[in-house]
Amino acid sequence: MRLSPTLAALALLAAASTPALAQGFPCLDNLSKQPGRTPPPDHYSSASWLQLPRFPDPAILSLIVGTWYTENQSPQTNQIQRIYSVFDANGLYQYRDQTCGGTGICSQNQGHGSFRAVPRGQQFFTMINFSDLSRQNQCVSDDVSFPNPTTMVGRTGAVLRKQQ
Repeated sequence: MRLSPTLAALALLAAASTPALAQGFPCLDNLSKQPGRTPPPDHYSSASWLQLPRFPDPAILSLIVGTWYTENQSPQTNQIQRIYSVFDANGLYQYRDQTCGGTGICSQNQGHGSFRAVPRGQQFFTMINFSDLSRQNQCVSDDVSFPNPTTMVGRTGAVLRKQQ
């Protein structure tokens, strides 16, 4: 599934109208959100986001642009999550996932946003700012490496495989 760049940009503009963003905090703390209220600012993530260049470093674009697939398994909850992430050359990001439990019941989710990335030694520091059905302007980051052109590995060992 691909969103048109125009629709993704419009969605980002709509998300940018939150009070926290108006105060200069691009990342929100969705874990601390009160029912019926906008999440409070995530000060640490916002500071990191604002320090990164608006567009990803060209050195990473040739590696990261495309569709990536990963699976996360949780033996404790007997669940598996399958995620497709799309990184576009213009810095836009989108994902869709499916989480299934041991009973065979699955839920699906999707989201969109943007990403930033810079070289950090032999790795790249990547940060994604996204919104979906349950989170608004959530920022996540990771140090990733590319052992080969079709494999991305995060600092915790999570492996993503390039699909296209």
